[in-house]
Amino acid sequence: MAELADDKAATACAIRDSLELDDREKAREQLEDAAAGNILLELMTEAQNNAELVDSLAAELPGKLIAIATPLIMFFLIFAIYILICCWTACPCCKCCRCCRGKRNIPFIVKLLFLLVIGGVVLALVILSSLSTRGYSRAVEGFDVTNCAAARMVNATFQGQSNPYFLGLIPVLNIFDELEGSLAENSQFINDLRGILLDTQDITDSVTVATATLDLLSAMLSDSRNTLPTGTFHECAACGPLASTLSDVSSAVSAGTAAALSAARVEVDNQLSGSSLVSLRSSLSTATAPLVELKTTIKSSFTPFVEDTLMETLSDQMNANGTVASVFMIGLALAIAACAIIAVLVWMCCDTRRSDDSGEPVSSPWTYRCACCTWCCGCYYTMLAFFLGGILLILAVPLSSMCLIMEDINSQMITDISGALEIEIAGPTGDMMGSMIDQCIQNSTANPRLLDLITIEENGNQVTMYNKLVVQTQAQITTQFDQLGNAPSSSLASSTEVTKLTQMLRDVPLDAMMFPQQSIGSNPDYQPMLGNTNLAPYIASSASCTSFTVPTGYSLPQEGTTTDGIVDFTVAVSLEGYGGILDYSPTTCAKQVVCTGFTAPDPNAQFCAAASRFMDLKQDLRSQNRFMCRRFRQSGSVCDVINMAQSGSTWTSDCLGATVEEYGCSLADFVTLVQDYDQRLANALHSALAGPGPESACRARYEADHPKFEMQFSTGDRHSFDRKRVL
Repeated sequence: MAELADDKAATACAIRDSLELDDREKAREQLEDAAAGNILLELMTEAQNNAELVDSLAAELPGKLIAIATPLIMFFLIFAIYILICCWTACPCCKCCRCCRGKRNIPFIVKLLFLLVIGGVVLALVILSSLSTRGYSRAVEGFDVTNCAAARMVNATFQGQSNPYFLGLIPVLNIFDELEGSLAENSQFINDLRGILLDTQDITDSVTVATATLDLLSAMLSDSRNTLPTGTFHECAACGPLASTLSDVSSAVSAGTAAALSAARVEVDNQLSGSSLVSLRSSLSTATAPLVELKTTIKSSFTPFVEDTLMETLSDQMNANGTVASVFMIGLALAIAACAIIAVLVWMCCDTRRSDDSGEPVSSPWTYRCACCTWCCGCYYTMLAFFLGGILLILAVPLSSMCLIMEDINSQMITDISGALEIEIAGPTGDMMGSMIDQCIQNSTANPRLLDLITIEENGNQVTMYNKLVVQTQAQITTQFDQLGNAPSSSLASSTEVTKLTQMLRDVPLDAMMFPQQSIGSNPDYQPMLGNTNLAPYIASSASCTSFTVPTGYSLPQEGTTTDGIVDFTVAVSLEGYGGILDYSPTTCAKQVVCTGFTAPDPNAQFCAAASRFMDLKQDLRSQNRFMCRRFRQSGSVCDVINMAQSGSTWTSDCLGATVEEYGCSLADFVTLVQDYDQRLANALHSALAGPGPESACRARYEADHPKFEMQFSTGDRHSFDRKRVL
């Protein structure tokens, strides 16, 4: 039918494609009068099915047509009167009633009035002829334009149009079918997609490993058990700056190409696999129902205009024979009028008197002969005119009704006549089809998205197909790829943030930045040290064995200064000559202070006791497992990304999927663990994608696979039918 509509639109619209109306409202009123109150719509509304409509048309339409076909009734009435009068005058006893040569003495003024009346009739015939000719032309135009508009509407509805742009029901259904087929289980598209997701799994894996490694270090540096070891009165002065730099690295990883592509492939996997894929496939199946119903409705309603040749036949007949018939009727009327004028003129001018055998004056026989000819021909013409007029009025009823139905079609009308058309419009499918008719066909000024008019039920809520396909699926995927396109192109491993972090991890041992808390100076156990000018500086000494010059550029406290270590404190104590210096068990760089030879109230006794307790604090800090370290555990064994190794495109010991394990550790273990994170981060950030070469490969993969990831479905334009409103 779509092909027929296309062919018919091309041929019909080439003849005439538009109709200009001076007064649209008046034209509609005339159309409503001709449709007898739109009797066809009334019968279609009352019918419950097509068979009942046929029965109603056969039973009620003739009576309705007779009621409005007054000219046809007049034809039969005049015909009956004419036969009656002819038979009556043919009777010998009624011979006196015939038009004949009689004795008349009619004043001239009366004859002049008769001439004026006949002249008025002729003038009226001329005017009516002009009106009938114009009406005939408008009727022919109406047939041609209706034929064009119906074919064009069906063609645009089914196959689309360019201005205003509309994709067309058949292309939309084909796209839905293709999408549904592409989204079917084990389809080529899904299999290719799974292959891409599988091939790019290392992207997500590498980001997962890098993120997990950063999170592991961040957790240790932010753990209060490490920043403020319990019972040691010390705090980590470098943990805060390290955590800040680590946060910058985490942000760089999150904004990097690898993370962006990982998020993109994860989003594709979420949208086009599992329950989401099943839901999307089901939505496409549901969405086709109202489109099919609309296509069926349009086909049922406009089949007579597209597949039948009634309109062409009427138009051809009117073009071929209508003009001849119209000229014939006008010419015949003028001939009869001319005959009447001749009869009057003869009556006025040539009705000379002459004597017969009786000597009485009589009139000319030409007068009554012309009058008799006018009377007989006028009766025949009147009967013919009434007969043809009645037939045209009867034909105008269904044609005008169809025009009004085409003009006023909307969802409510489709609901009312659905029984006669035998289409199912109940439920959500019917509602959607009604919305399409109201928004796309009835409202010529609207230009809605077709997918906005199709709704599906999702989790108990009504969701439009535009929202489902574009907002929930395509836009989510496209957003991730847009973020990938905006991601930094430089290598993350060589970025400023990572370089600063790894250098800081190497250059700043945490024990050298583990200082006593400021409150220790007011602690009675250690406060006496402040009374000894030689020992007082060491109350701020670090937990490192040796002195340490704090590097600059890392926003660390005491940048550029040299801090004392435990060995420096030990030397200072020994120089004071307090008893002796012994090794602790276990042995560390801290030395036990032995206070002998002092008695109270000797101040040195307090100095030595405070120094001994402070040294015990250092020993406890370095010998006991006061810190909480973290590591990966995989398959029951400890896993460390520092042991990661690459073999081709495969990485081993990457700890992917490993769990985090906490364990108590000493200060030395904690310091070594954190310092070695420069290598751990280097491995994690270089794995698969972070290095310069792999990252370039990552971008190349994105450029190659982006069209496969992103589901293409052109729905951004707003579409509407180009509906021709015809009277």
